[in-house]
Amino acid sequence: MDVDSNPEAKQAALELAQAQEWVHATNEAQEKHQEERKRKEEERKAKIVVATKLAAEQAVELVVDREWRMLLQVSLEILQLFHWKLTSD
Repeated sequence: MDVDSNPEAKQAALELAQAQEWVHATNEAQEKHQEERKRKEEERKAKIVVATKLAAEQAVELVVDREWRMLLQVSLEILQLFHWKLTSD
């Protein structure tokens, strides 16, 4: 039986080819969608890492600033105590 001479077989072959093209196109679209989703997830994770590092740096800066202020306050109090001691005698 020759497919070219049978109209039903010819139609079935055409429909099969179209279905295969559709499956291929669908698979490509799905793969592209998954890659895009993966890329966006990686971008999101990178942004989280950057934000976390920035927050950590800011927290360290606050602690250092607080420590410096406390150190300066203590130094000032010691200087005032020495000044008071020197002027009271």
